[in-house]
Amino acid sequence: MSLRKILQWRFQAEKSGTETRMLSCHKGSSDSQAALHALKSPRITSQVVLECTNSLAELGQRNKVRLVWVPGHCGVTGNEEADALARKGSSDTFTGPEPAVGLPYSYPQGSIDNWTREKCQVDWSRGIGLRQARLLIKGPGAAATRSLVSLNRANIKIITGLLTGHGRLNKHLNTIGLSPDSRCRLCGTSDEDSLHVLCHCPRVIVNRHKHFGAGYLAPEDIREIPVDKVLAFARSTGLSAARSKLAPQIERRRRTDTDIRTLNEQSGEAIPG
Repeated sequence: MSLRKILQWRFQAEKSGTETRMLSCHKGSSDSQAALHALKSPRITSQVVLECTNSLAELGQRNKVRLVWVPGHCGVTGNEEADALARKGSSDTFTGPEPAVGLPYSYPQGSIDNWTREKCQVDWSRGIGLRQARLLIKGPGAAATRSLVSLNRANIKIITGLLTGHGRLNKHLNTIGLSPDSRCRLCGTSDEDSLHVLCHCPRVIVNRHKHFGAGYLAPEDIREIPVDKVLAFARSTGLSAARSKLAPQIERRRRTDTDIRTLNEQSGEAIPG
């Protein structure tokens, strides 16, 4: 507001001339530097900024105008004038639509953000179900959200399904009636759920070593692993692919396992578990 008033005052005072005019905004106001940045922005979303921009354009037709930032309360003439105008403006009777709320925009926005975080935390702590999600995810957080929204839609679908247990894994598909078998397509020894694939399946030990640095993990270990590494691991197993694309790969692995077991039985060696 003080910047707009000082621009208007300068515009009225300087009808002509070519000398450089220095317009300063005080640092005492929290939006002093923000005002200068707003004037430099190619996008205008505020009526006040629009008025300032128009005043600058008119003033610049007959003058050389330069906007600079100066520290507040240091005796700079233009800055002291802006302070005086700001004090006068704050003491004037409010003009505008009622009711008037004397709060900065950041206050209600911050309150909404805080309420949203608290509500998410309560829902996460008290929600029904979420067994695998609570084991594999720390909980709501800004860092995790930023990591997820940086991914494309396909990858978000993969990582969300894997960490919540509602992805393209046989255990979940069997539960909802889309798969006749809940066993792991890779090892065939346990139910194919998120915990098994991420932590225990013996057929992807090499994949875990490559992406996580260990062959077997506990659920709490998964919570500390960045989302992009979990996603890379999921893709490396092939279990995140569409079932039609995955079928040949799974079948090749099963034939290989069957061939190894047959050779072991013929040679009398113990069959590996």
